[in-house]
Amino acid sequence: MKKKMIMLLAGSLMAMSASSAFASFADLELIRVVYDRNGLEVATDLGSISSILAAPSTTIAENFSAVANATGFVSYFALDRSTNQMWTSGKTTASSVVTGGNVAMNSFRSGSLNTYSLYNTQGGTNYTGAASMINSYKNKISATQGTFAGAINFATRLNSEASLTNLATAPIIQNLYFFKNGLTNVAADKFGVSALVPVTVVVPFGFFVNSAVTAQTCTAGLIGNYATAASQCDTAPAKGDGVLGAASTITNISREEATLIFSQSVADWSDLGSYFTAQPVVACLRHAGSGTHAALDQTVMNSGWGNNIANTETAGSIWFNQGSSDMMKCINGNSTASTNGSLIGAIGYADADQAIGAAKISQNVKQLKYNGFYPTRTAIRNGLYDFYTNAWLYTNPAIG
Repeated sequence: MKKKMIMLLAGSLMAMSASSAFASFADLELIRVVYDRNGLEVATDLGSISSILAAPSTTIAENFSAVANATGFVSYFALDRSTNQMWTSGKTTASSVVTGGNVAMNSFRSGSLNTYSLYNTQGGTNYTGAASMINSYKNKISATQGTFAGAINFATRLNSEASLTNLATAPIIQNLYFFKNGLTNVAADKFGVSALVPVTVVVPFGFFVNSAVTAQTCTAGLIGNYATAASQCDTAPAKGDGVLGAASTITNISREEATLIFSQSVADWSDLGSYFTAQPVVACLRHAGSGTHAALDQTVMNSGWGNNIANTETAGSIWFNQGSSDMMKCINGNSTASTNGSLIGAIGYADADQAIGAAKISQNVKQLKYNGFYPTRTAIRNGLYDFYTNAWLYTNPAIG
């Protein structure tokens, strides 16, 4: 059976569609909560539950990087108090089971109203606050301290949330279960029906550079090290085993170099070291609000590590791009005067799986290592590559 897929990218601070720009946390909205029981709580209104289930695909970007994976949990829920229908996340191996009856459901309905009110104090579709707040999800709804503890039976209530501890090494998979009537006392109707299957995955990003960006490196001795003289390549002082090669396209960018470049703190490549071939730096960025831009800000710039990311376009040195295709053309040196690209000192960033070498789009583009590593699964799993964000991929088994 062909399954419908819905992807929600983590990483953007503000991105949302025009139709959801004035949405608020309320009934019949699918709400995702990522929280640390002793820290912060980040909630996102993902949109109308009926639209998410019916649409061919939906992409929503947002930021929850304030919650550490090691101590974080993720949970999903939606409610229709007029019909007592409810949706909640659970394990893929077995359905959660509602308790049934007025008391438990009424507690859930009451608690959710308090949580909606808290979340709506910040406006829009995103909320960040302390999990210790009296009306937080943790205190009003969660299976450990909130109303799910009564609305879902003891054996399955903790299934409503999943730990993010192992997110960097393995996907986290939950089902979204639908309950036609949370008040039911009919035993067979207390079991949820699978509505959506969310799979948590990692989305890596990478740095790309125009092949005209060159530097001198050692070809013998301290191979790969930047240098301006053969003696700097020696494996020991005055050993004489070092060889300095001719300038060639760079293969790596460090975090320090990236923060200097994308904060517009350097104007020429040689400002990073005299081993770089002197030429103006052309920094290609995504617009604020995109998930890719936020991923750079959160994981590389770290919201001000060193310097803040540039926010003003400057002709010839800082260019903002609408999407990955425009980004690659910017790095490729495409312009009104050079529509097929040109050799310039351009550098940028995008999803790591970008095609390079394509005529008129990326024939001048090379992918870079970041801090010595390419964005591979092995590097991410072993904590060697941290320019990535988390994503949720949804499948709806009911739609062929």
